[in-house]
Amino acid sequence: MEVAIRWSSLSTPAEARFLIADVVGRTFKLCHITTYEKSNLHWEEISRISKVPAFRTFDWSPRNDVVAVGQWSGETVVLALETGKHVLSLPIKSQRQCNAVAFNSESLLATGLERVRNDFCLNIYDINQLVPAQSLHSSTSSIRQTVDPVRKLATSEGITSIKYFGQQPRTLVAGVKGTCVRIYDLREDSTNPSLQYQTTCVHNLAINPTDENYFASAAPPKETMVMIWDRRSARRPVSTRTSTAGAQDGPVLELKKPVEEGDGAANTNIWRLQYSSTEPGCLGILASSGNFQLYHTKKEYIEEDESQAKGPSGQARPIYAQDLHVSRIDTVERSYQRRRLGSRDHDREELDRIVSFDFTNVYAPGQRPCAITLRGNGDIGIHELKGRRPALAVSTRSAIAISKPAQIAGTADIGGLSSTLILKEPCQSGSIAEALVQVKEKARMSEDTYGLTRLPIRDALVLGDVARRRCIEGYLFDCEKNVMIAKDELQLQEMWSWIKVAQSRARDGNMVADDVDFSYLGVNAVWNEDLAPQDTRILSKTPHDGSIASAIISLTQALGLQDAGLPQTTKPEHRLVCLYTLGFSVKTGKLFSSVNNLAESGDNAQACLLSLMYNNSDLALKALQSGPRKDEAIHKGLAMAITAFSLIEETKLQGERRKLALSRIQDAVSTIDEPHAQAITSYVTTGDWTNVLQIPAVPLRYRLGIALRTLSDASLSNFLARELSQAILAGAPQALPLTGLTTHTLSLFQSYLNHTSDLQSGVLAMSFAAPRFIRDPRFDTWRAAYRTQLNTWKLFIERTYFDTQSTKLSVTGDGIKTLRPSPAQVTLRCGKCGDALHRDAPPTELSASVASGPAGHHTGSIFGDARSGTVCPKCYTHLPRCAICDLWLGVPDPRSRGALTANKDPFAEALEDAFAILLAAHHPKLYLLGVSTVHGNASLDRTTANASRVLQAIGRADIPVYPGAAKPFCREAVAAPNIHGVSGLDGTDLLPTASSPPITHTPFLLAMRSALLSYPPGAAHLVATGALTNIALLFASFPTLTTHIASLSIMGGALGGGFTNAPLGYLAGEGERIGNISRWAEFNIYCDPEAAAAVFGNKELAAKTTLIPLDLTHQVLGTTEVKRVLLYGDLEEGKEPSTLRRMLHDLLIFFAGTYEKVFGLVEGPPLHDPIAVAVLLDNFGFEQLGFCDRAGERWEVNVVTDGQHSKDKGLRGQLGRTVVNRVEGEGVRIPRGLDVKAFWRVFEACVQTAEEGLRQNESVK
Repeated sequence: MEVAIRWSSLSTPAEARFLIADVVGRTFKLCHITTYEKSNLHWEEISRISKVPAFRTFDWSPRNDVVAVGQWSGETVVLALETGKHVLSLPIKSQRQCNAVAFNSESLLATGLERVRNDFCLNIYDINQLVPAQSLHSSTSSIRQTVDPVRKLATSEGITSIKYFGQQPRTLVAGVKGTCVRIYDLREDSTNPSLQYQTTCVHNLAINPTDENYFASAAPPKETMVMIWDRRSARRPVSTRTSTAGAQDGPVLELKKPVEEGDGAANTNIWRLQYSSTEPGCLGILASSGNFQLYHTKKEYIEEDESQAKGPSGQARPIYAQDLHVSRIDTVERSYQRRRLGSRDHDREELDRIVSFDFTNVYAPGQRPCAITLRGNGDIGIHELKGRRPALAVSTRSAIAISKPAQIAGTADIGGLSSTLILKEPCQSGSIAEALVQVKEKARMSEDTYGLTRLPIRDALVLGDVARRRCIEGYLFDCEKNVMIAKDELQLQEMWSWIKVAQSRARDGNMVADDVDFSYLGVNAVWNEDLAPQDTRILSKTPHDGSIASAIISLTQALGLQDAGLPQTTKPEHRLVCLYTLGFSVKTGKLFSSVNNLAESGDNAQACLLSLMYNNSDLALKALQSGPRKDEAIHKGLAMAITAFSLIEETKLQGERRKLALSRIQDAVSTIDEPHAQAITSYVTTGDWTNVLQIPAVPLRYRLGIALRTLSDASLSNFLARELSQAILAGAPQALPLTGLTTHTLSLFQSYLNHTSDLQSGVLAMSFAAPRFIRDPRFDTWRAAYRTQLNTWKLFIERTYFDTQSTKLSVTGDGIKTLRPSPAQVTLRCGKCGDALHRDAPPTELSASVASGPAGHHTGSIFGDARSGTVCPKCYTHLPRCAICDLWLGVPDPRSRGALTANKDPFAEALEDAFAILLAAHHPKLYLLGVSTVHGNASLDRTTANASRVLQAIGRADIPVYPGAAKPFCREAVAAPNIHGVSGLDGTDLLPTASSPPITHTPFLLAMRSALLSYPPGAAHLVATGALTNIALLFASFPTLTTHIASLSIMGGALGGGFTNAPLGYLAGEGERIGNISRWAEFNIYCDPEAAAAVFGNKELAAKTTLIPLDLTHQVLGTTEVKRVLLYGDLEEGKEPSTLRRMLHDLLIFFAGTYEKVFGLVEGPPLHDPIAVAVLLDNFGFEQLGFCDRAGERWEVNVVTDGQHSKDKGLRGQLGRTVVNRVEGEGVRIPRGLDVKAFWRVFEACVQTAEEGLRQNESVK
């Protein structure tokens, strides 16, 4: 190829640049486009470099206007396009051709050389180190100098082509001449490649920027073949010297003869391969014949044989692989041989052929991708390619994005290659119920004669946002709240009203009799004794005498159910239990209270209907006259009708006179349309309850109650069967009083889901009974889909509430959890598909279809090396590490939240309190390696500064400080200025300025892991005296550390309930309390309750954990005597205390004032954090401090995560409360007491040690 054209990746519609390289003329021209309209392109030259040394390859830096030129001699020259000067020359020892050069986004330059014996052919240079940034703009040329590469690779192997991966700038792919294609990870110290593919197609490498797992390579000259590779489908070779040493995998797609050949195959070469950055999967192929083809590739997921992979317990599991195929081929321009068949000027056709192209990063009008082309005659043009991006996209939050092409104006912005984006979001005003009412009203108003409606986009989008909005408003397992949230949907209101009744009936095991649990059963199941064989409501195989009927009789007796108004029946107990499950009064004296409650709440018509069901006309009339009476006209009409009907019954009118009287009543109430009132009017105008059963508007619960009290056994059975069939077919959730929560309900919800797509309501309703009573794969699938929806909506807190509360609902009567408890709330997830990552699983070899472990866990490295990265087990996306700090994808950015850094301390983590730091730093048996700060008492910057100043004050400035997490895992940060002051350490002005800044260049998770692993197993300890965010992230990132550490000591939590006799004080406005930030919660746990729940929920970690709650720390008070000893020690009377003692005394005095003011503790402030350090000394026999756990008490610790960080007690609830349960065996250790005097003696000794160290430091100065 004699000339080439390249598009600048930094181009914008306002400033579009390209570069022309003339190999024969040895020049480079930097140009920019002035106007573009239709096919007319106008451009101007910005700068030119002439008399470039003869070269055969070049590359344009993606960062700036610098070009690297590979010469025939093998030397590489770096040129500045703006100044035209030589910036750098890189000579080599053994002269040979330079075949390839490539820049990455970090200014690393790779050069590929022809093969010579015993010399490296792939060299990596760091241009940033060799050339200062200002030199790029200098007019002074550099001198030729010999520079050693930063990496030397590929000994005695010719390199034909090189490309860097854009998203992993320290990973490159290189073609080895005649042998293979290799991928090198430059972050590894080894010279061995990470992946290797045996092939002779090693030229013109091209990486797909929209999915960098795929790259393409072309065959050698005079061969026309292109291969596309998937870098996830190869294994790491065991040797780099031969191509057959490792397991080799073939291409995922072969394109044989992808271009039109010329007069003969030997005359056609592939000149260029390139993927489009704007059209996913679009590969451009240019042949020497001028034939320019576009291959559009598409991925499909296919399920392979289950026998190819085994799960963790050996069971077979499917593997999903990606099948890549060509979906479309577009010919941009045919070969000049084909075009000149009908042309008289054959030479002209050859001269006019396309000789080079490059895809642009901007669009043509209509959202079409573009390519810039260069012809042999020097003409430059823009080709608008076929195909367009979707003009519309809908987000998971029901927002809609519409792309609108800009108008072509023939201006300098390339005539409208840019486009605008219109974003439409659902209306957000008011609650979702109110929004739906408004939308439905607008739809009704806009309905045309054909029943079609036209709604504004924002109103229409509300319909797709219902489930998410309901979830945000608290649509979960509070039935009464759900009724209010779904007040726009009558069928859902009736459903949740019945579930509320069923829940109250099932409470405390009231629905269990003879080892049969009737909880959440509907009328059909009770009447027909219809329990599925797999239904776990049968608690034993032989209930009573072996029949469900006997259990129903026992339940009737246990509940004291009776009703004298039942019709003649052979199953009276069945009817009574059915009425009881419906929520009707079947106990003596309950009817009056039920009617009165309904009337007082304003449901007069419903109260009246209930009274008439029990043949009590007087009570019905009273119900209409009681309470607020929302609709006076309806109540008066009903009262008149009932009174007239009573008179008819009393006078026993018959025949025509009766018909006439009833017709008059019907005329008087014919306009009433309230459902309960319709039932009443139907009854009083006909005198027959059977007619009421045929009115669909009457709630099914009441129709069932009427049927149970009026129909014969046979008629009742027929009625129930008919209603059940209709309910399932219609998918009517209001039919739950009939179906209950059974397998029939799953079929009902399946129809409901088909009609409405409301997965949410079905899952929430069924969670009351599944999987506790019902085991069905349909529910498992729906539940998993709903959790995925919550994650997609990024409602992680709401998903956590759903997980925890549905797990509680799944607990059987004997305490067995039928639903696996939700995993730890702090998890790391794939950034593409959201699946949970697991970083410490052992590496496994990956076959052509990437092997993966159990769902949500990464079991192998893409390169077979745990240092190289992982693949997502769901979507198989390669998950890279940061090229600078090696931080895994999914770990919070250490620079995004106040410079997160590492904690290298195996003994103490997050020690921000001055007393705890002093004890850890100056006790002879503890070796404090570092301090990691965390959000809490004050902002992260202030707590970090405080820790550094305290270390300076106690003479241990050599101990490094690492800023930790600046905010909780999924909440905003909170602080405690009322206790520790605004700075987090108020009360003294004696703290010196820190001489050593905190360490901010190492991620704290990686450094903590390295420090812990540098000690033998069982030798390293962690102490947490703040929020548990850092600890939770550490063990979520590296789960195997739980087996490595010796112990974890946590200062946090509060138990109350007489756990100890420590004075806990009072909280303003709340009286006696347990916690110190709220009535229920201790501050450290309250700060990040999700992190605390994750730590305590780790059973293996809990067995190594000691919890130091307020119940213990409030026994260690800074009394008057303690303050005196702290200030003077054993100092002789009249002498001045040291600065250290005065500083500690000032802090204690400040805390004493705040604790007395806030909590009413007048004896002195409690010392919290040092107790968490002191317990280590007692556990391992270094000091006898008398920590008492009553001969090995162990506890299960649960953390309340419901609620918000708020001053509003209603919103806050019991958020952060620690609830403990005594367990046998392994659990959390929680001491109840300690020897307070012994603790203060140990602390005084540490103060004296600190003073001595400060004096020695001063004498050295």
